[in-house]
Amino acid sequence: MIGTVVAACVAGFAVWVYWDATAHGVGKIKDTKAWWNMTAGSWAIMCFGFSIVGVPAYLYKRSDLIALAKDNPVQVSGRVPKLVLLALAGVALVAVYIPGSRLPACESPEVTALAQQAVQQRIPGATLLNTAEDVAASSGDVRVCRTQLHSALGPDEWVRFSVSPHGDSQIFVQFMQ
Repeated sequence: MIGTVVAACVAGFAVWVYWDATAHGVGKIKDTKAWWNMTAGSWAIMCFGFSIVGVPAYLYKRSDLIALAKDNPVQVSGRVPKLVLLALAGVALVAVYIPGSRLPACESPEVTALAQQAVQQRIPGATLLNTAEDVAASSGDVRVCRTQLHSALGPDEWVRFSVSPHGDSQIFVQFMQ
């Protein structure tokens, strides 16, 4: 969840910086050597790729950049299509961080190993008989799976378990009653 919010902020700042810079005519000025002498697209890419440095730097230099642009305005051709491409890159970045989009399938080795480990902790000697499969009730944040359980305590039975995100790079497997 936090990753999604951070990604949305990064994308939003990059789009805003490009929009703001191009609206004020900010751009690279010939024969001027300075670290901040960049095109509007370069500012946006810096804010997109290195937002911890790029956004504060743009905000810090913004008034100076706008003042310079009044004397040396840069007109950007294809401003809107470039803005759309930048926004689409931002959407792609946010999509990577949406919870549930990273959940492995029920039959994946990672889920199978965690499910087997969880079963053995609850019922020593029990095993999962077949590969787990998705249940239709799965949602974006939680995947619901089912598999067959074999134990010495009784006949084989179908059991359900859920797979959910746990932190940024881990998953949590929990058996359901």
